[in-house]
Amino acid sequence: MRQSVSIRSLAAAAAGIAFTLAFSGSAVALPIDQLIDVYEHPENHPDYVMVMGHRAGVYEGGTRARYENSVSAIEYAIAAGADMIEIDVRKTADGVLVLSHDKTIDGKTTCSGLISDHTYADLQSCYLVNPDTGEVSTETIPTFEEALLAAKDKVLINLDLKIEAEDAAAVIHAIESTGVGYQTIDTTAGNTAQDLADAIAYKAMLGEMLLDIVPNIYDREIEDLNLVYELIAALDPDSMQLRNEWHDGDPISSDGGLLFSEAIRDFADEHSVRMWINTLYSGGGAPNMRAGGRGDELAVLYGDPDESWLWWVKRGATLFQTDEITNLIGYLEENGLRTYTSATPVPLPAGFVLLGSAAGILGLRRRRKA
Repeated sequence: MRQSVSIRSLAAAAAGIAFTLAFSGSAVALPIDQLIDVYEHPENHPDYVMVMGHRAGVYEGGTRARYENSVSAIEYAIAAGADMIEIDVRKTADGVLVLSHDKTIDGKTTCSGLISDHTYADLQSCYLVNPDTGEVSTETIPTFEEALLAAKDKVLINLDLKIEAEDAAAVIHAIESTGVGYQTIDTTAGNTAQDLADAIAYKAMLGEMLLDIVPNIYDREIEDLNLVYELIAALDPDSMQLRNEWHDGDPISSDGGLLFSEAIRDFADEHSVRMWINTLYSGGGAPNMRAGGRGDELAVLYGDPDESWLWWVKRGATLFQTDEITNLIGYLEENGLRTYTSATPVPLPAGFVLLGSAAGILGLRRRRKA
């Protein structure tokens, strides 16, 4: 049975109307030490939902307002108060690490072809393009190190490494030379027994250098939660990326699926692990909303953030990767869900539950990590 959403959302969808939200908040970014504290210790910050900018930070009100994976997008995300940025890394023909989500630069720069077929010098004559408007930037594709330096000491960094295993040395060198390891996380697949073994090896290689190694889990790939429990035990991460699949024509999620079940919410609370949801636009123009159909499109284009962002918060999400940084932060602020607790609270006795408007929404029962 199709889960109902608000009348205005259904009316908007039927009429093809796009609501553009205009939430505004203080958007004051926390200092980097406080961001790390919030990320590592969600049990101490029950009223703070973290926000990550997808491809640094591109959209605003459903429209591409910036060039993805650009230095200007990183600077925008920081100014908007994002806690974390996600950036995509690829390698040029001459071995330089650069930012790009796609294999090719067609449509998103003034040039064409595979990143791997171009030297870095070639790319310096390729200017970034907004694929929706055709607007050409004065920026070119940044190097990985340039991006890291733009974010250094200002915002947490999530790496999406689209490179081969033999390129790990170049990644390590860039992280070490820029000194950003302490604020950087990376994700690793977490859907099979082999993934678990690979994740353990990966943590052994990079775990001491990075802030966190995070399992990336797809609900379509796992049959039960046993592997999730094993991953958390092995990696001891501060968050877990939980993918909720949804296709055009599917009913929107009524319960969040296996990865947002009560069992895993209790497990996350017990182990003080943030539940990370992606609420991204489809990117192809069709309303292929992620997050069980309750993503940024429902929140912004159809004007119903209560049935999107807040719905996921109520099911345990405390870290959002979004295409709508400004709107999401403003919405969370208006709902009391961006409050940093500066003093470390005294742990509550066993069995007590945090109460209050925001803590009640989150329903957290977190215990401090060892």
